[in-house]
Amino acid sequence: MDSRDPDDPRDDSDGGGGDATPLIIGVLSVIAGIFIVLSIVAVFTPRDTTTPLTASCTESCWGFIKLECPANRIMSACFGFPGCGGTPHVCGKDK
Repeated sequence: MDSRDPDDPRDDSDGGGGDATPLIIGVLSVIAGIFIVLSIVAVFTPRDTTTPLTASCTESCWGFIKLECPANRIMSACFGFPGCGGTPHVCGKDK
């Protein structure tokens, strides 16, 4: 006679130990989606292209796009969250 209860969730002898793969894929998909949305927002953010070349600027990473602060000029690709910072450089010129 079998003493296991098939309806008891504590009985893991049926091989249903739980797979975390769908959860991990879901979390990574949400993170990638956030970076993609930030990159799209950065592309469509209004830009001031009249920044003089003598001014000092920093940079900001919006998802996958590096922007120049405060002019919002697209500089290159990156991976990070928004926020101006880093070492100052001459506006209009990449480091």
